Amino acid sequence: MLEPTVPFFMYEGPAFPSPDALLACRGLKRLAPLEEPMAQFYAEMGLHRSLAIHPQRTREPSKASLFYVPVLPHLDQDAGGCNGTGHRMRMASVASALRASPHWQRSNGTDHFWACTCVMMRSMLTNELWSLLSTATHAVHSVPRGHASPSRCQMAIPYLNPAFTAVSEASRWREPGRPRPTLAHFRGRIMNRVRASLVKLYGGQPAHVVEAAHPSTAARCNLNKCSAKALAKVGFPSQRAHFDEMTRTTFCLVPVGDSPPSSRLYLAIAAGCVPVLLSDGFEGAFPSRVPWRDFSLRFEESTVKLKAFNLTAKLLTIAADSERLLKMQRALQAHAADVLWEAPGSRVATHTLELALKAKRDVCIAPAASAQDGVQIAYA
Repeated sequence: MLEPTVPFFMYEGPAFPSPDALLACRGLKRLAPLEEPMAQFYAEMGLHRSLAIHPQRTREPSKASLFYVPVLPHLDQDAGGCNGTGHRMRMASVASALRASPHWQRSNGTDHFWACTCVMMRSMLTNELWSLLSTATHAVHSVPRGHASPSRCQMAIPYLNPAFTAVSEASRWREPGRPRPTLAHFRGRIMNRVRASLVKLYGGQPAHVVEAAHPSTAARCNLNKCSAKALAKVGFPSQRAHFDEMTRTTFCLVPVGDSPPSSRLYLAIAAGCVPVLLSDGFEGAFPSRVPWRDFSLRFEESTVKLKAFNLTAKLLTIAADSERLLKMQRALQAHAADVLWEAPGSRVATHTLELALKAKRDVCIAPAASAQDGVQIAYA
């Protein structure tokens, strides 16, 4: 049962262009980011769109307990020059609007929150906005390493999936008991021993789609928009074909990458594929609200690298237990709306508001709290 969320105010005006306004810019039209894996970097847009229509939004600042700053650093940077303005100019307008806001001045921004989920965010924000947003709660995919975030208060939100996961037939992919001829699936870059072990031990096995994107061009095609000609050259499937494979798979492997979280986790849930987390340090978004253990599996990184460890045998045992597997698939279907921006009746924005309120009450206004304290409380 969700706790009632408090009213929040969303800034608007010329300083805060909407996602649709930015997507109309030539740079983003050319990139078409929401049709490819680059969509994973735009959770800021998912949050914006969800909060814009959220029932707890108030247009009267005096009634708000939280303030959402609808800045879209990554989308804005990719838009580039547009309608006589540039990215740095638009970020300066956001900073000016916040500095002049009595709502910001009242609490020095500690009751405000914003989103940017790319690790290269300092250049996106510009120095002025980076400094200004340091007191507000930052929505990210995972706690940034080092000084990758200006804020000492952070909260985890899910990745955004490509647009093709939100089509009308999407709910059918998550129907329990749906035929899934492939047992296990993983396609991706090899950047650590866990992934290398997966490909070495399970690549080419029957009922497995486990393949490495070794060539640099294949890696780029796996992560960014790539022409059909380039895809054909490297022999690596498009993101849509990749996803179609996942909809026909029972277990989708989610190994640790260059950081613990992975967009593959949320893509698997969209496909109705039970996630298998091969990571020591990552929890899915909103762990206090979402019973991840009910619809996912986890194995330690050190275990996966052992030759005596037989992942296939473990997955076959679960697949053979039809009652257990069906229970997991039903839980995945029930909780998809808790972690997918695009799912019908999505509860992601509501969970985010709950975390932002907790961060405001327990972290951001407490001068003695360390950054790590902030992370722990904001995640709870």
